[in-house]
Amino acid sequence: TLLVAPQSRMDVLTTDEIIGVNAQSSLIKKYNETMDRESAYEILNKKLEESVKLAEKEKQLQQEEKKIKQEERERKVKDKKQKPMIDKTTQHQITRTIINVVERGLMGLLKKR
Repeated sequence: TLLVAPQSRMDVLTTDEIIGVNAQSSLIKKYNETMDRESAYEILNKKLEESVKLAEKEKQLQQEEKKIKQEERERKVKDKKQKPMIDKTTQHQITRTIINVVERGLMGLLKKR
C-alpha cells in the first residue's frame, strides 16, 4: 500500500495567513458586517404596542366626544328650562300690566258716571 503524506500543514495559521484567507473568501464579503437584526418577537411586540396606543387614543377621543355631546345636551336642557321661566315671567308682567291698564280705564269710566 502506498501512503501519501498530507500536502497541507497541520499547524496553527499565522495572522498574515488568516488575513490572506479571509481576503480571498467570498463569505467574508457577505458576512463581515455585523447587523442588529430585530427578532420576530420584537417586531410583533412593537406592532402590538402601537396598536394598543392607537386603541387608547381612539378610546380617549371617543370619550372626549361623548363628554362634549353630554355637555351640549346639558346646556340645551338648561337653556330650555331657563327660557320658559323667562317667558313666563315676562308674560306674567305683560298680562298684569294690561289688566291694570284696563282696570284703571274701566274704573275711570265708572267714576265719571
